[in-house]
Amino acid sequence: MYKALLFAGTTEGRELAEFMRQKGVRTLACVVSDYGGSLLKAEGSVDVHIGRLGEDDIARLLEECRPEYVVDATHPYAVAASGNISAACRRADVRYIRVRRAGSDACGCVEFENIDGLVRALDETEGAVFLSTGSKDLKSFAGIRNHRERLFARVLPSVESIELCLGAGLAPSHIICMQGPFSRELNLAMFRETGAKILVTKESGANGGFDEKVSAARELGMRVYLLKKPSESGDMALEDVKKIIGST
Repeated sequence: MYKALLFAGTTEGRELAEFMRQKGVRTLACVVSDYGGSLLKAEGSVDVHIGRLGEDDIARLLEECRPEYVVDATHPYAVAASGNISAACRRADVRYIRVRRAGSDACGCVEFENIDGLVRALDETEGAVFLSTGSKDLKSFAGIRNHRERLFARVLPSVESIELCLGAGLAPSHIICMQGPFSRELNLAMFRETGAKILVTKESGANGGFDEKVSAARELGMRVYLLKKPSESGDMALEDVKKIIGST
């Protein structure tokens, strides 16, 4: 039996998994992909489950494991995943804790509420575009003019990510597969090498390397198009989540 279920896949998730291991908290850490699983250690008090889970799958897992609480440390933009986790917790009457990622200064960025508005704005621009929003929305960006020549995408080094890039029509030479977060210096080098005029990013916070990306883009005079983070309620700072784990 597990004391906690941890839905990871982020920097915060990996940090919490290590914290739970150090505290000896019997934990099942859940990630979507083999790549995500490779970043976690299945040892000590922490086991790892790999695979995409819907609401019913999570509900069954909760019934089998009967944890005292569930920690949702998925990506801030993983709205569907968080919705499934919280709904399953309500069904099972298990405490649900959502980790809040620390914010960053978005001053000077052109902000967009949704992907459609951002793509429409990009279609009115010229020059190379550096996408650091992940691979899931690439098909939407493929709608802009001359996308094969203009788009450079930095994505996770996984087969799925590469397939999504190629499926969206990106040129192979415009696909950058690396695990972040990235330093300011490395961002500068990549932006210069691609000749990017626009950085497209999410509000990924300090742990997601947001400040380093934006600082590098500003130094090079690039425009920054920001896809705003979905609003969250009932979430909790990482350090507060650690206090809860440490006291149980």
